[in-house]
Amino acid sequence: MAENLPEFDGVEHEAPELNVSLYQNITDMDRHSELRIEGLHPKIRTKVREFIKDAEKQGIVLRITSGFRTWEEQNKLFAQGRTAGGKRVTNAKGGQSWHNYGLALDIYPIISGKIVTNTASTLWKMIGEVGRWAGFEWGGDWAKFKDYPHFQYTGGLTIKNLQAGMMPEDC
Repeated sequence: MAENLPEFDGVEHEAPELNVSLYQNITDMDRHSELRIEGLHPKIRTKVREFIKDAEKQGIVLRITSGFRTWEEQNKLFAQGRTAGGKRVTNAKGGQSWHNYGLALDIYPIISGKIVTNTASTLWKMIGEVGRWAGFEWGGDWAKFKDYPHFQYTGGLTIKNLQAGMMPEDC
């Protein structure tokens, strides 16, 4: 499996294959979320799984909709609401997002089989608490650009540290 992992160097990579044997040990997590976890930096995968399981203990089912992104994918998202149609969904260009280093994920709660996108719901505050408790910075806490589905693991680093080649060590 290790040979399928992204290098987290800003270069476009093939998506890793799902580790099915690992999934069989995860009772409540869906294949979609597990595939995205497998694409994250190896140092945070366990932390993400614990976050999801802790949310489940609170009665909250989460779906990971985004994890690692290439710089090209990030630039396409950045173009939304600027040079491309749609509303703005990010302020980060390629190389400026924690997603580009495999250290961020976007999640949504699922209720009755449907993804909940209403960020006014108090459910998001609960999810934010669980994510913070698991050691993630929550986009819902940001003052200027609230991004409720976004969680990132910084390990005390900044995006400039990541751009310089540093990675969190204390996961």
